[in-house]
Amino acid sequence: MKFVTRVSISALACAAGWAVPAQAATSNADLAAMQAQLQQMQAQMQSQMAAMAAMQAQIQTLQGQLAEARAKTDATATAVAAIPAPTVSGKPPVAISWDGGPKIESPVDPKNPKAGKWSFKPRGRLQIDTASVSAPPSIGSKSLGLATEFRRAYFGFDGTVPGNFGYRIEADIANSAVDLTDVYLTYNGIKNLTLTIGQHKPFESMEDTESDLFTSFMERASFNTAFGFERRLGLSAQYQKGMVLAQVGVFTDNVTDLNADTDNSYSIDSRFALQPKLFGGQAHIGGSAHYHDLNDSSATVRYRARPFTHTTDIRFVDTKAISALSETNYGVELGWTGGPVHFTAESQWMKVNRPGAIADPTFNGGYVEAGLFLTKGTRCPTRRARVPGPGSSRRTASTRAASAQCRSTHATTGLI
Repeated sequence: MKFVTRVSISALACAAGWAVPAQAATSNADLAAMQAQLQQMQAQMQSQMAAMAAMQAQIQTLQGQLAEARAKTDATATAVAAIPAPTVSGKPPVAISWDGGPKIESPVDPKNPKAGKWSFKPRGRLQIDTASVSAPPSIGSKSLGLATEFRRAYFGFDGTVPGNFGYRIEADIANSAVDLTDVYLTYNGIKNLTLTIGQHKPFESMEDTESDLFTSFMERASFNTAFGFERRLGLSAQYQKGMVLAQVGVFTDNVTDLNADTDNSYSIDSRFALQPKLFGGQAHIGGSAHYHDLNDSSATVRYRARPFTHTTDIRFVDTKAISALSETNYGVELGWTGGPVHFTAESQWMKVNRPGAIADPTFNGGYVEAGLFLTKGTRCPTRRARVPGPGSSRRTASTRAASAQCRSTHATTGLI
């Protein structure tokens, strides 16, 4: 019995001795695996920490950009708040005044006069003539004697446009028909210079350039109508500085005559004058030259004039039709005014250039006029430059005052 027990204990001991080394080997493998897992987890944690650090940097960058944007927004809001609110006007400023008639003006910028303004002014005149022409019975015309007519019935308007432009549109309706008189556009944005395009007078004579309102007699000197002085469609330039006046233009024909396809005429017109102060008054010394090409091989001209009144259609002076290629005319003019006294004289020569070997005739006309105002007032400044277009003349204050006084004088003496 005892022997058996010792053997069993020895066997148990041997079994235990073999088991310990096997368990130790297993534990070392597990530890290695766990250590590898820990290292892997540690690497993953470090990678995640690096990603979180990058995200933190991005968050900080975005926060900085947001703060900068907020600062700019605040600065913009402050600047906008500092801008005064604009005053809104329901209507542009409009001024209505009286300048021989109602005149409406509206400046582009009330604070800047140089910006120009819009203006509109109706204009017109009504002239009724009553006259009697006596002639020997041998004339045999029923157009003479006492007669009355609407000499002129003008209606139109003029004004200004921003940009140094002016305009005028006017028509004569005296003969129960619309006859365009002044229809033009002016530009005076160049110092001492006025440009005009449209239908206007081509600087023919001193008296012809004067307004119908301010002639001393019912009609102008007969050569003005006999030589066919009229408004024509064209382009002209006028220069005036001090006492120097220069005018030049290129024209076609009257807009009514241009309705005919056969009208191909053109003209070159010029006028020059000096207007010095002489003998205590205003003087005028000038001349003009004109060339009119009829531009038609079958064209004719005719020079005729009524007997110093428009109430009759009979012409005592009449050349009848003359075949012609062109016309050349030139004139001289003198004038002086001082106080109630005025004096003017003018002469025009018209040469007809005829076809072939036919002689070229020259016709001449002129007048001398002197006057004395019996009422208080003075004569208009002698034919100072007549600048086509509203607001186109650069008149001095003294000239404007003299013109206003002249209109008043003419009205009181009945010479309109």
